[in-house]
Amino acid sequence: MFGALSTVTATYVVKSLSVLITVGVLCQATDEGNLFSYLQENEEEMLTECGVVDDPELLPRVFGGHVARPDQYPWMAYLSSGFLNSNGEEFDYFLRCGGSLISNRHVLTAAHCVRNRNDEFKLNRVIIRLGAYNLVEHNPWEKNYEIYPQDVIVHHQYDPESLFNDISVIRLPENTQFKENIRPICLPFNYVMDKYEDEGESVKAAGWGTTNPYSYGRRSDVLKVSEETLLSKRACSKRIGVNNFNIDTEICTTYSYHGGITCKGDSGGPLMTIKKYTPYSTKAFVIGVTSHEPAIELELSCGTGYPSVYTDVSAYLEWILEIMEE
Repeated sequence: MFGALSTVTATYVVKSLSVLITVGVLCQATDEGNLFSYLQENEEEMLTECGVVDDPELLPRVFGGHVARPDQYPWMAYLSSGFLNSNGEEFDYFLRCGGSLISNRHVLTAAHCVRNRNDEFKLNRVIIRLGAYNLVEHNPWEKNYEIYPQDVIVHHQYDPESLFNDISVIRLPENTQFKENIRPICLPFNYVMDKYEDEGESVKAAGWGTTNPYSYGRRSDVLKVSEETLLSKRACSKRIGVNNFNIDTEICTTYSYHGGITCKGDSGGPLMTIKKYTPYSTKAFVIGVTSHEPAIELELSCGTGYPSVYTDVSAYLEWILEIMEE
């Protein structure tokens, strides 16, 4: 926890809101201050690298969506994971998900992307591709960024049945060198952004999920983005049901005027909001992790009017930062 940092010399320095880079000095947070107050006091320094948006005015639309441009969302990570059964034998199960680079050592994704619903199947491997865009036509430089994680940390209260607390952090084995196509997204600290729980706010999701209800599960080979409309938590609970929506730790969206919605294969990817940072620049913040689609659970196709559900990142900030501090 972050009660007393006066005697703690951390192993990272905050370079941006989401970039906790190695060899630093959080010992500057003295007395009874905590990490959050330190972050608040050093906001300007922290917001220098994360969430850089190339063209915030573009409104491409995952399900029925439009193709993103290369390098438009450089924090996107593509995850593929294989499982072994309880006997250590190969099991024909391969899961594909998205994720968000939130520092030079950490990727944020959904818990169900790295842990099978059935406990008898254990995670064998997760391959992470940073700078991913086209999953079929590999660029030579992309292969250099296919890496295995050092650790996979699933939230201790994750429930595979309800998908509550559907969040995990992947720790990479070494520091990532940021490039034009590989940069982190900002974490959603409330003091640097307006409240995002107001119904009607425009937000964006990104992923490689299913794009057509008649495509029989065919997923997109290239990264797509959707513009969606954020619902109030009360509206989410009413439309999805109190037993299927946690008002404290989840948020939800529905179609926007421009269309698009997340679907199968988009799990783990970011729900993003874009905020003004200076009069001349904006920053992207990850406010949600794509979790599940009630429509699919009801054996309906995506885009049938049911909201998409996301894990609310702001509810897990302290947990995320504790992992990044280790």
